[in-house]
Amino acid sequence: MLRWPAFLVFMVLLQLGETRFASARFAPDLGVGLIVFFALFARRSALPALLAIAALVRAPLCGSQPSAVFLLLGCMVVLLLPLRRWFFQGSLPYLAVLSVGVTLLLVLAQRLHLPDRGESLLAERPIGLSLLAATLLVPLLVLVLRAVPPTAWFLAEEGT
Repeated sequence: MLRWPAFLVFMVLLQLGETRFASARFAPDLGVGLIVFFALFARRSALPALLAIAALVRAPLCGSQPSAVFLLLGCMVVLLLPLRRWFFQGSLPYLAVLSVGVTLLLVLAQRLHLPDRGESLLAERPIGLSLLAATLLVPLLVLVLRAVPPTAWFLAEEGT
């Protein structure tokens, strides 16, 4: 019963940490890690609520409406859901390649959505640093998200 409030508090703390380190040029975007975690490891029945909470918490950070953030996160998760069939174990090289792909898609989507406003974290960084951070740090972030209790409670069963 306390899973959803615990996840909300956990997301707020993650976002506060991300805003604190946003000025660092090599900090990864938490959204990429969340998208990969939601698409590959979260229970499908929990995805709508997880995406809604993530969108509500990330909207002020992105300077956008929660509905736009929900749509962006949801579309990325839907694009990656078919990969669950072939991947479930969490190999770091696969997560690194997937993180780079998601980062490129997010940069493209944010440049299309926010062409004149550089409010997103990815838009402020050079693309090379975003890709390097995604390659090196996001797979580790996803493995941590699989292990810590608020997100580990929403893991899918093996083979689903």
